[in-house]
Amino acid sequence: MKRTSHTMAGFTFIEVMVALIILASASGILVGMQSSAIARTIRDQDAQQGMLLARRIMASVETLGPTGLVGNFEGEPALTALQKWTIPEPTDDAEKKALAPFSVSMSSEDVVLPLPNTTQDPMKKVVLRISWGTGVDESFVIMYLMAM
Repeated sequence: MKRTSHTMAGFTFIEVMVALIILASASGILVGMQSSAIARTIRDQDAQQGMLLARRIMASVETLGPTGLVGNFEGEPALTALQKWTIPEPTDDAEKKALAPFSVSMSSEDVVLPLPNTTQDPMKKVVLRISWGTGVDESFVIMYLMAM
């Protein structure tokens, strides 16, 4: 009697299914990583644009001194605030579009620092808040002390 063995080449259905599950899981992880990287990039671009706006405003505050454009207001649109203070506003349409979601809040108050053995010269404390959304990481605050 002759014995024949039937060895088949190929993959079983279970092996193919396991391979597809692994491929789908890896693809899902890669897509998730890509979307979070895009979200981080957009957040960083907004923060950078906000810092440039803050630098533009604070440069004007420093230039004009304590009697300059410092005032108290809340949630002013960035382009309106720049026009109101006659700060050079952007001429590029792309930059104007980038500044559209930003709002500016500013407050100022006279303070006297409690430093020992010094004259108590009053100073002005300027608080500038730049916001571009409602989230915790979608705004920042700059505090600046200037001599009067």
